[in-house]
Formats: sequence, C-alpha cells, structure tokens
Amino acid sequence: MAKRHFCKPFRSFSDFFATLIQFIPIISWLPNYSIKEYLIADIIGGLTVGIMHVPQGIAYSSLAGVTPVVGLYMSFLAPLFYMVLGTSRHTSLGSFAVVSLMCGVAVERVLSEKSLASEIIIYLTFLLFQILMGMFRLQFLATYFSDQVVAGFTTAASCHVFVSQLKEVFYVRGQPRHSGFGQLFLQLYDIVRCIGQVNLYTLLVTFCSIVFLLIGKELINPWIKRKRLSPVPVPFELLLISFRLPSPHLPHMNLVADLLVDGVQIALVIIAVHISMAKMFAKKLLYKVDPGQELYAIGATSILSSFFPVYPISCSLGRTVTNVNAGTKTQLSSIFSSALLLAIIAYFGQFLSALPMCVLSSVVIVALLKLFGKIADLRKLWPISKLDCSIWMVSFLGTVIYDVKIGLAVSIAYALLTTVFRTQCSKLFFSGLIGIYYRICRIRMTTETYIIIFRFDSPLLFTNVERFKEVIYKVQSIIEHYELSYQTIFVYKVVGIFVLTSPSNLTSKQQPLHFIIDCSGFTFVDYMGVNALKEIFSEMHSEGFLVYFASAKAPVREMFASSGFYAYVPKGNFYPTIRDAVSIAKQRHMNNLLKFEHFRHVPDSEGVIDELHSSNVPLQTLNQ
Repeated sequence: MAKRHFCKPFRSFSDFFATLIQFIPIISWLPNYSIKEYLIADIIGGLTVGIMHVPQGIAYSSLAGVTPVVGLYMSFLAPLFYMVLGTSRHTSLGSFAVVSLMCGVAVERVLSEKSLASEIIIYLTFLLFQILMGMFRLQFLATYFSDQVVAGFTTAASCHVFVSQLKEVFYVRGQPRHSGFGQLFLQLYDIVRCIGQVNLYTLLVTFCSIVFLLIGKELINPWIKRKRLSPVPVPFELLLISFRLPSPHLPHMNLVADLLVDGVQIALVIIAVHISMAKMFAKKLLYKVDPGQELYAIGATSILSSFFPVYPISCSLGRTVTNVNAGTKTQLSSIFSSALLLAIIAYFGQFLSALPMCVLSSVVIVALLKLFGKIADLRKLWPISKLDCSIWMVSFLGTVIYDVKIGLAVSIAYALLTTVFRTQCSKLFFSGLIGIYYRICRIRMTTETYIIIFRFDSPLLFTNVERFKEVIYKVQSIIEHYELSYQTIFVYKVVGIFVLTSPSNLTSKQQPLHFIIDCSGFTFVDYMGVNALKEIFSEMHSEGFLVYFASAKAPVREMFASSGFYAYVPKGNFYPTIRDAVSIAKQRHMNNLLKFEHFRHVPDSEGVIDELHSSNVPLQTLNQ
C-alpha cells in the first residue's frame, strides 16, 4: 500500500500548532509579554487612544448615516478582535472619516422603506472580500495604493466630508442630492444659495464648540503635557456630551446585488490605508508585520464585528500616530482602550440621542484639520519627484472634482500609468573605455578607446523596446561619424541619454569596437525585448561591432533560454560580470592589433575600478 503524503499543517501536531499560531499571532507574543517593561506604556497608550475613539466614533457615525452610539460600538469591539489576530502593534482600528463617508454614500443610494441604514452598513461590514484576498494571497494589490495615492485621496475625501457637514453647521434643509462630476461644488453652491435660511443659534453653537475644542486640544493639552501633570490628554469632546451593549445577530443578505461594488471599493480603501500604515510604523519602530495575516485579521475583525450594529472598521491615520507618540508597546493596549469605551457605553450612551448634530459636525471639522495638513506634502514632493507630486495632485483633483469612488479609480489608473512612463523613460548609459572600465564619476583615461559599455536601467519590454533600439542606433551613428581629439573626454546628452565618448580612430575597420550590453539593469525581459536584442546583435555585428552580454540576472537568463535566444546568439557572447567581458574584449583587441601589425603599448590606468553602476553622469567636459 502506497504511503500517503499530507500537506504540512497535517503532518504532525507540531506542524499543526505552528500553522495555528500563524493565524492567531497573540499565541506567540503574549507568553513573552514583559509586564515590567510594557504594561505602563500600554495602559497610557490605550487610554489615550480610547479617548480619541469617543469623539471620532460619535462624529463619524453621522457621516455613515447611523446613530452616534454605533461608532462607540465599533470602537469597542474592533480593537479587541484585532488584538488577537493582527501583527501590527500600533494601528488603531475603529472609525475613519473617509470610510464613513463612503458608507454614507452607499446608505443614501440604497436606503428605502424596506432597508434600514443599520442593515445596509452591517452588510457592508460582513463582506468577505478581505479574507478572500488573504486566501488567494492578493495582498500585492495594496501596493498599487502608493503613499501619494493614499495621501491625495484621503485629503480630497476630507474635503467631501467637510462640505457634507456644512448643512448641519448652517442648518439648511431641502437641498437636492448631487452625484458625479462637480458634486462638491454643486453642494457648495446650494449652501451659498440658501445662506439666508441659516439658523443663527445652530451657527453659534457650532462656533462655540469648535473654539472650545481648539483651545482644549491646541493650548490646554500641550500645557498639561509640558507640565507633566497627566500623560493622558483630557477628553474635551466628552465635556460637550451632557449605553446597554447590543445583542449579536446575523446580517441580512438581501442587499448583495445593490452593495457589492460599494463593498469592494470600501474594502480596498481599508486594506490600502491599513497595510501602508502598518508597514510604515513597523519599519520605523523596527519590527515586522505580515501583510497576508493583516488581510485575515482585517477580514475576520470585520466579520465578527458585523454581528453587532457597526459599520466597516478601518485604521485611522490620526489615532495610529497618537498611539505611537503615546509610547504604546504592544497590541495589549487595546484592552485598556476598549475598557474605557465600555464604561462610556454603559453610563453615557443614554444621553447621546439628545446631542445636537451641529456639535457632532464641530467634532468632525476639528478632526479633519490634521488631514488637511497633508497638503503641505506637496512642498516636499515637488523638489524630490515631479512625477510623485503629479500622482498626489491627480488623486486629489480627481476625487474633489468627481466623487470618492471615481476619484479612487482615477488615482490608481494614473499611478499605474506613471509606472509605464517610468519604464519608457528609463536612464541609459554609454561609456567609452580605454584599456579598462571605470566609474563615470571617477575617470582616469589613456589614449585609446575601443570598448563601449551600455546599461539600460529598466525592464526591457514592449513599452520601451523602440526607444531602446532608437538610442543605441543614435549613439552608433555618433560613434561612426565623429572623430575626437585625444586630449579631452566629452559627455554628450543624446535624446535624454548620457553618452561618453573619447579619442581614437573609431572608424578604423582594422580595430573593431567591442560593444558590451550590461544586463544588470534588466529586471526582466519580455518576448519583444528578446527580439529587440536579436535585432541589435545582428545589425551591430554586420557593422563590424563585437557584441557581448554581461551580468544577466537568473530570470533574464531563463527567458533567453526559453525563447531560443542562445540559438541565435552564441553562449560564448555571454559573461557573468562586466570584468570578464572587458577582459575578453581587451584580449581580442590585442590579438587584432598583432594580426594587422598595428600593435603599440596601451598604458594601464591607475587601478581597476569595479563595475559600471553609476546612476548620474555630469554633463560637462572632463579633462584628462
């Protein structure tokens, strides 16, 4: 009887337990928890974040179209579930302005007499999209949400949130609902048009609430922190508020067709924000997070939370930063955060129904001020990368001009388009060599050039093969028609490419040039790229060049083998390093000189500098 083979988790009890630990990380880190080292920091961090949960949970619930206490429920439950399943020590799960707004848009679109707002948001929370992404290892999709996409999108979404609160601030009613192109500006126009109907009492309450919160947050709390009177900020939002836990129940599944698209879009935003924040702070604080496990953790937290009246949970940017600054050490801080929220739910929830909406709007507006501060990122991005700055701007403008759903799609599409643009406009380097090869920035030249090294710092694929060939042929033409003085090396810029040439009798048929293609810049090559290399090899060989390939990575070599490239270009033309290719080229050059009796001594340079890996070539004249 043949021996049965089992997959790894079922080979032994130890394998099964190890696999179980991977899905429940608290089993691995809790036994090593140091009470003396971590407990005080976790208590302070948990209480600090718990205080932030209260106003944000209450205020953001109004954005989602549900009662204020729903935000407290999700702020109480989600951190507890995530503590058991998550790998990030500092991300704060609960309510988030952008996700709340997206939920509110979905609720407003689907809401009817047969479906209540609470049923709609519970279904959005119940979606299994994150768990399915984890099962199929699709966490790489989150990489398409670059920092610039997330920053531009969240800042623009904050503008939508801000405008949505103005109707409560001014207490204007009866405005038509807008969607699609220009909806933000149409809402502003409607508010301005109804400015004569403003309720002055509501406006006064809003103004006083905002001033009260700003004084407390910007003046009193920093003063308390400087005096070290208390490590935990005073919850001024609670002073503006003058709960029985819900019982779990299964969500209704009759809204699948209506909410599937909204659910997927909301899930993508949640995943992108959460994983980007988790990675950023893990790198900063020197610990590791598992993106795959984070998908399971977010998905399982959403599903478990959906049995209670909550809406989709997300990582909050502001609370996560506060969690880090408060000195939190582990996920155990969530216990203290949730304990504080439990007390508030139990003893203050009954008063929330009488809370004026303009007060909630004041809390939202004050919370948005830090998100609007992201606009300052443009000043940093512009001198560093114009392309990254354009991604931020397109994400912001696309979301402001349209809405959050279309803006998200536009942001991702443009970010992908810039990736294609970067591959098409990659840097290419040529260098003329004299007896040895060198780094371009440190050159010690002699008087004979017969080796050209070419490097293309990009994947070679269908989007850039034409430019690849065009530049090589352009430089080949320059080499064949220019005769240079031997005393100076000139750096030319040809169609965006730096070309280094130097003195010699380049057109001599008795001294063929050796052309080395440095393949170290090829991360991968597609079939059109292989054909382009074949064409270049053939044409340059017919012009009298000796063509070499060096430093090809394993995936590139595998592509050459599977495409039949070695049948067209002999393997003798391939070398493991630039040094090997240059050595063979020098040897062949010497043999050629002896053959035609034109040999003369070529002095060596002072030392051999390693392979050509310079990324910038100075556009100037370099004297010998």
